[in-house]
This record gives sequence, structure tokens and C-alpha cells, in this order.
Amino acid sequence: MHLPAGLSFEVIALLNSEADYDAILGECRIDVRVIRSSVNLGLAGAGNRARAEARGEFLVLLHDDSQIEPGWIEALLDAAETNPHAGAIGGKVITLRGTLQSAGMILWRDAATSAPWLGSPPDPESFAEPRAVDYIGTSSLLIRAATWDAVGGLDEQFYPVYFVDVDLAMKIRRHGQIVLYEPRSRTRHHQGASGELHWRQFVSERNRRKFIQKWEAELAGHEARVPDSREAIDRAVRRAQAFAQSLVADDTLASGQRAGADASPFDRVDQERRALMMAVDLYRAYADALRNDVQSAEARMAAIRDEMAALRKVTATSESAPDVSHEELSRLRKRDSDLASIESLRWMRLYAVLQPMLRHIAKIIPR
Repeated sequence: MHLPAGLSFEVIALLNSEADYDAILGECRIDVRVIRSSVNLGLAGAGNRARAEARGEFLVLLHDDSQIEPGWIEALLDAAETNPHAGAIGGKVITLRGTLQSAGMILWRDAATSAPWLGSPPDPESFAEPRAVDYIGTSSLLIRAATWDAVGGLDEQFYPVYFVDVDLAMKIRRHGQIVLYEPRSRTRHHQGASGELHWRQFVSERNRRKFIQKWEAELAGHEARVPDSREAIDRAVRRAQAFAQSLVADDTLASGQRAGADASPFDRVDQERRALMMAVDLYRAYADALRNDVQSAEARMAAIRDEMAALRKVTATSESAPDVSHEELSRLRKRDSDLASIESLRWMRLYAVLQPMLRHIAKIIPR
């Protein structure tokens, strides 16, 4: 691990799943304090649980699929010391293939997010200057402990992932601080994509709606998302920088003059109970969405079968092939393909698996 010898630090590993990390942790050459949760706390819950154990002036979130490079932490700490208005600081994220993944992100009015470039990622050495940004992901993010406590930590309603980092950045700006991008801090990200695509899309959209409901007034001041618009990106970048400049111009907003809130006693049992209830609610909502999708798909399949039967009747009663139009034969082949695609959708099989499990959960935990 690339950490300077003179740095005083502690490492807290929150095991937020049933995966066995004992062998990996046993190979660490530094002391690691391990915290285990009996339920999946989600990203926000895991961060809040670890914060309750941390004792330092600065907190650093680091995902288990992030690989740090030399100078990573030194750059974050230096940026924190030289930018007192920064409540959180994150660095440049590069994929294992060597392409640029993140250099600070843009948040649009509709709560969609994007990188500050168009098309394919630019050279990894681009975006070489520090700047205020809308948000930076929690795969590698330094936060002042006082800031964390003052804004109330991570919002666990964004369960299990998606929009946790965006919400944190919004709270930091409302608190009167900025989110700073520091390019000298670099990590490599494995870009894990666990779970079905349909599931990830459902969770992301569900949390996006929650985020809009929470931050509707603030989002009105953000730019409308315009696909393939360099001008829209430039306006979004300038807005974030203008906010930072307004803070710097007001000396009363320096971070040293802003005390954090006193942390209340952390109830681990209550947190796990809430996480379990959120998981049940999420799976119920997903089952309802799948049920609607299945009913819609079944209606589509019935209509396709009727159309295919009519087309086959035409082909069967025709005395000669020329009487069957090329268009009709193409439609028949296309409908055969459509039907096979719908019947093979993975989420339909997942729905069949989920239903018995949800019925069992419903007996244990009432609505």
C-alpha cells in the first residue's frame, strides 16, 4: 500500500457482505480494524458505520475495487491543507485499461450525471488542473471529519448504492464548502458491475427519483442536459467554479470556523434493522416492477403470436410463393425473433425466482 512512512493513520475495513476476505486481510502489512455487519448496510450505511469507529481529522472512503497509486493520499491531504473551503476532495480515476474514467463529474438539472467531456474518454493525462466540481465518486474520496458530522454523514435512504456520492456533495455545498477535484491523486478502478443490468437500472432510477424529490429546488439552478453539447458542459463547469469563487471571496466561510456537529451515539442494531427493512422494501418494489414488465411482455407475446398465426395462415393457403409478399415473410421472421428474445429475457427468469423468496419474507416482516 502506497502510504508515507511518517503519516499517522488507521485503516477500517467494513465487511458489508458474506464474502470471505479473511485470507486477503491476513496478507496486509498494516494493522486493519475489521468491522462486520450481519446484513448488507448498503454503501451509505457502511460509510456511516465505519465513521462511528474512526478517530482522525480526515476520513477517506476507498472502495475495495480501487487500486491506489503512489502519492495518492499525500495529494489529497495537501489539497485539504491548502484549500480550507474544500469539504471533500477526490482525485483522478483511471480504468485498468488505462483510460480516463473520472475527473470530477457534472450533475444536470434532471439528476442525470456525466463526465466533463464528449465521446470517448480523453488522454489520462488531461484534466491536469484542480477545480471545483459538482461531485466526485466515493471510490476514493477524502472528507473532513468535521464536515461529515456537520452534514449528517451519508444518507442511507439511497440504498444500496447510486446517488450516495451525489447527495453528499449537495449537502457539502449547502453547508458552505466545495467539492474539489485534485488530479495529483490517482487511483485505478476495477469498475465492477455486480448484478443484473435490469436490476442496476431499476435501483439507479429509483434513487434518482428520491434524489430529485430531496433536491428539487437546488437542481433548478443546474443546467439542462443537452446531448452532445460542449457548450452545456462548459456552462456546468463554470457554474461549479463560480460557486467556489464566491466562497473564497467570503472569508467567514473558511472551514476552520465551521464546527462539526456532536456525533450522537451510534446504534448498530437499529442501523441493521433499518437496512433489512430497506432491503425488503426494495425487493418488493422490484418484484412489482418485474410483475408489470412480465404482464406487459405477456401481452406483447400474445399479440405477436396472433400476428404470426395470421401470417402463417396466409403462407399456408397461398397456392404459390409469389403470392406471399416479401414484406409478410420478413415480418414473420422478425416476429419469430422478437418472440424468442422476449421469452429469453433474464429478468423474467429472475421474477420467477424472486416470487417465492418475497412471499417468505412477507411472512416474517409485516408491511
